[in-house]
Amino acid sequence: TAGGLLLFLGLFGLIRRADRIMRAQHAQLIEAQTSLALGELAASVAHNIRNPLASIRSAAELCLDDPAGLGPEQAREILQDVDRVSARITELLRLSAPGPQANEPVVLEPLLHGLALEQGSAFERRGHRLLLRPVAGLVVRGDAGLLGQVLRSLLANAREALPDGSPGWCLLRAGRGDKGWIHIEIEDNGPGMPAEVADQVFRPFFTTKPQGLGLGLPLARRIVERMGGHLRLQAGSQGGTTV
Repeated sequence: TAGGLLLFLGLFGLIRRADRIMRAQHAQLIEAQTSLALGELAASVAHNIRNPLASIRSAAELCLDDPAGLGPEQAREILQDVDRVSARITELLRLSAPGPQANEPVVLEPLLHGLALEQGSAFERRGHRLLLRPVAGLVVRGDAGLLGQVLRSLLANAREALPDGSPGWCLLRAGRGDKGWIHIEIEDNGPGMPAEVADQVFRPFFTTKPQGLGLGLPLARRIVERMGGHLRLQAGSQGGTTV
């Protein structure tokens, strides 16, 4: 009887272990398939937008030669915006490409200062403030362009979460954590989100925005993880979100 019980327990343990392994492998397979689909979608979107942008740029260059048409100053602004969008598309293509990403030192202070200057006016137009609290001397390894794209996406989410007309604010800060980790945080005083929504925000194609695709946060997390980091979100049901 004792031998039979031991055999049963041994078999039971093996079955449970096999079940855990199969579940883990299934989850990894789904994650890999999702990442591949996101990469293919990013590449498709990038290629389909690049050609119209080339036409827009050509039209703006012609306007520079015709002062009676569109003013030169407005045309220069169009060119700058087109170049900015083209840079974002290039980053999407780099994300979707196979192989390792850049792994170079990225000094955070000038990167964060540049983002605060670039994004601050968009917050101000809606009556909000973008605050910056960097720490000098912070350096991470990765791809500066893709890291900047992640932060732009997160800042846009924070800006859209703040109600128009309210005294909203968003804080961009960086600091040292435990065991050599460096934290970059984006915190806002918006309405937050219910726990059931916060649990799904990194799921591809999940969105609460009427015109959203639900790809911003999944892509951001993929970029950060490929650089060896982690992306987490903390949202209070009574208000406030920190990424």
